[in-house]
Amino acid sequence: LHVSPNAPADDVFGTVLGPGDSFMYDYKLIADHSPGTYWAHPHHHGSNVMQAGAGAASVLLVQDPPGFLSAQLETLPDHSLMLQNLPLPLLTAAAKASGDQLFQSSPPEDLWLVNGAVQPVLTVSSTQWHRLRLVMAGVSDWLFLDFGSCETALLAKDGIYIDDFPRWITRVSLPPGGRADLVVRCPGSEEGTNHAIASLASPGNGVKSYVGPLFSIRSVESQGSRKEDLAPWHPRSRPTYLQDLSGGLTSPDCSCKTPLGQGVHTRWIDGHLFEGAKKYLHQWPRDAVVQREISGIDKHSFHQHTWPFQLQNTPAGNDPYFKAGDWHDTYQNVLDSKATVRFSTVDFAGPEVVHCHALAHSDQGMIGAEIVAGRGRDACHCDLLGEARPVDFRADERSQSLLLVAGLLFMAMSLLLLGMLRQVVRSARSLSDAYSTLPDGPESA
Repeated sequence: LHVSPNAPADDVFGTVLGPGDSFMYDYKLIADHSPGTYWAHPHHHGSNVMQAGAGAASVLLVQDPPGFLSAQLETLPDHSLMLQNLPLPLLTAAAKASGDQLFQSSPPEDLWLVNGAVQPVLTVSSTQWHRLRLVMAGVSDWLFLDFGSCETALLAKDGIYIDDFPRWITRVSLPPGGRADLVVRCPGSEEGTNHAIASLASPGNGVKSYVGPLFSIRSVESQGSRKEDLAPWHPRSRPTYLQDLSGGLTSPDCSCKTPLGQGVHTRWIDGHLFEGAKKYLHQWPRDAVVQREISGIDKHSFHQHTWPFQLQNTPAGNDPYFKAGDWHDTYQNVLDSKATVRFSTVDFAGPEVVHCHALAHSDQGMIGAEIVAGRGRDACHCDLLGEARPVDFRADERSQSLLLVAGLLFMAMSLLLLGMLRQVVRSARSLSDAYSTLPDGPESA
């Protein structure tokens, strides 16, 4: 979600709850927040894989306002599918490494669930289009989903609609943390035709994918129903944080590199393991167009909180699932290890969390904090830890106003105190002048 990175919202480092504690999070969505498919999970550093990997996750939907979609899309049957893996061997190892004596699991297998079930079946009409909202809540392997003979059109990624719907695809590349909205129609028969939706082996040299079936679509032929083609559609408007940043007409105010897992340590992000919530990797200026050059994304799932980012180039691999101009908040491509992305640092200021969404990697230190603060190109710093530069964290406008008032009051009090001291000195001098020197008294006999 595009929400404040500060408490009581997405403050993932500062808000820490102990056993038995409770806290009311308050996420305020801006008025024109992009409708779409989102999700949530616990984010305690060091325990991410244990908590999310054991099932603590949920789908979050920001509903489309009336009239936002086309009439055709608005009436489609809508299905949310939560794809989760419970990697029990990984969780057992993580529990042992952390000294957790309570966690138990059996049998030692990698369990995949869809909406809490093993290989469920979704029954549909063969003549009707259906909207599938896929949420990849797995914490380790990525998915390379094959929809076989089903007609499949991409509608949105990571909660943000694409501009060229219907974009026809046959396979969906879903990294841990990623989402995809599809419009699907599958051929059927009177008795029903089953279409197994499975994840295939990775086509690239990057990290491996899960291989195996996940769910099935059973398509039943409907007598007398007419098939309808999908009509093109795209959002008529977008919020400020999703304005098109591609092309030569937009010049970034700040450009930094973010290598993943490169160098001495395979869990490095930008050359560092996690050093603390206020050990910032980069500083981005506020209300600016900024650019990030990411590398290592064939092996790691890059996720960025608060501000989604736009692909500036169509990646290698000739996969129609990825195109220049698409928006993501989580990105991985096993066919291309590099990507140049841009985003707008609007609406909020404060910390920005970036990490690998293979959550065991994140727990092992592949997570970092950046800061959105200051304005102008002088507020752009690409290696704060390497520079050992103090962060110029400027508060928001309301806080700046309060600081200005406090400063003025301090100056006024200082001037008042100075005036009082001067008056005391003058009074002392006048008193000294008013008393005359008395003559000595008679000497004692």
